[in-house]
Amino acid sequence: MTSVFHQQRQADPKFLATLPILGKPPASAKEEAYLREMGKFQFYNMEEPGHSEEFGYGNTKVHTMFHLEHGKTYPLPRHVQRHVESLGTPIYRWIPDGQGSLMKQIAGEKQRFQLKQVYEE
Repeated sequence: MTSVFHQQRQADPKFLATLPILGKPPASAKEEAYLREMGKFQFYNMEEPGHSEEFGYGNTKVHTMFHLEHGKTYPLPRHVQRHVESLGTPIYRWIPDGQGSLMKQIAGEKQRFQLKQVYEE
């Protein structure tokens, strides 16, 4: 279970602004500004609907734990949303290697989590 310390950090927009952008680095300052924007996102666990998920995010210098519950809304930067949605399970297929054996190859990816942006009226 996530500690009270990590829950407070997860809700603090100033701390979330210091988190590094993981994965593909932004190509421009405009893209970085877009990825750092805060938004309200509703979390969906596609792999195990109804279950909460806990995961670490950051690098060796700035790191935190997120605890997201299925169906609840959280304020998050877009780069955290991009990272969570990129966590997928590979789908493999077997193909002949031309020598009478089979080789495993990644055929796609099954999405595990989804964060839908919630707009306020």
